[in-house]
Amino acid sequence: MLKLISVSLLFLFLAAPASADSFTATFTCASVITCGSTPSSATATFGQTGDNGLVGVTWDTVGWEFSFPADWQPTDSYEWVAFKDTTASGATDFLTFRIEDLTIDATGIVSVEGISLCPTQQLCDATAIDFGVLSFSPVAAPEPSAVLLLGIGALTVALSRRRIAHA
Repeated sequence: MLKLISVSLLFLFLAAPASADSFTATFTCASVITCGSTPSSATATFGQTGDNGLVGVTWDTVGWEFSFPADWQPTDSYEWVAFKDTTASGATDFLTFRIEDLTIDATGIVSVEGISLCPTQQLCDATAIDFGVLSFSPVAAPEPSAVLLLGIGALTVALSRRRIAHA
């Protein structure tokens, strides 16, 4: 009986709910002219403790990752803009990718931004200004209690077979 309680507690801790929920980030182009490069879909997390972020974004062959402020939510309205920029001296070209939460601040001042050197000058010369809308949809995850019940059921069957074999 003690083993049953110990294993049940183990399953309970393994099936504890995660601190963040996963979402699929979908980028759509809103440019009058089609985007030169629409960012790839990516995985986002929004947590109760503010561990929000976005990983796996690719735009213009460059990978991007972002950490979001704690008050950003998956139901907020977002837009994105990505473009080639040049230092004030004009000596260095780089790519900028920005995500703005329009629910928090409709002026677009509240944003997260990533900057990357151009992989090649040819790529930077061909880059236009791309922009659009970013939305999030939940990723289906198994209910933690279902995992717990599955573990307890498997344990019960194993213990029942052991008792039958000894009888």
